[in-house]
Amino acid sequence: MTLNTAGSYTFNLDCSGDGDPDTASVGVTVSVTPPVVIDNLTATPANIQVGESTTISWNAQNATSCTASGGTGAWGGAVDPASGSIEIQIDQAGDYLFILACTDGETSDERSVMVGVTNVVTPFSINAGLADAWYNPETPGQGFLVIVLPTYSYMFIAWFTFEVEQPPESVEAIIGDPAHRWITAGGVYSGDTVVLDVEITSEGVFNQAEPEVPQAPDGTITLTFHDCDTATAVYDMPSAGLAGEIPIQRILGDNSELCELMADME
Repeated sequence: MTLNTAGSYTFNLDCSGDGDPDTASVGVTVSVTPPVVIDNLTATPANIQVGESTTISWNAQNATSCTASGGTGAWGGAVDPASGSIEIQIDQAGDYLFILACTDGETSDERSVMVGVTNVVTPFSINAGLADAWYNPETPGQGFLVIVLPTYSYMFIAWFTFEVEQPPESVEAIIGDPAHRWITAGGVYSGDTVVLDVEITSEGVFNQAEPEVPQAPDGTITLTFHDCDTATAVYDMPSAGLAGEIPIQRILGDNSELCELMADME
């Protein structure tokens, strides 16, 4: 007879025959062994960068032995069957599956936790190799001349562009087009971004010292360099009610190699 439910049982045997009847009994107690349960297996943090550490923690009930597998580093082999934690440094990018299996010889449980490891991303920083001509291919004939002065962490740009609308045909220019505009801006950079104070130059005469040329401040241009070949220009020029964003890239790649070399030296 198999008893599958915990409890106390009494078995009686009654006998009769030629003599006096007789009765005998025996008691049986059935207990259930609690199963092995892994309450938790965690990685803190679960997402790290190369060279950083994560802590694998666990808690189990009713186990007599637990075995760690998978993962990397010090994770592996027999571990405390009740609870514990192990700090693990991971030096290579990838996804790591840490597995814990526990048993009491009859029942068992298993859990796993994933740790994601990414390469260290070094933020891009402005360097002298960005000095070049930049433009938006969607608007040919316009662009930026960028000058970088690393000693002062200073950037100067000249923005060659046009008037918001073409002037009337009655407006003439002796050199070039009356719609041509030359905007300059400068500012101190930090990291991958520089906020440039815009100045509008006007009233000058070709190759003449007179009249004096005034430069009027007019908003800002913020340049954010994503890498050695692409950037975004965000402009805000209140006098004309102009604000927007322009994706720009180098016209030529001659200085890209120098920029990448300098970026690696950061």
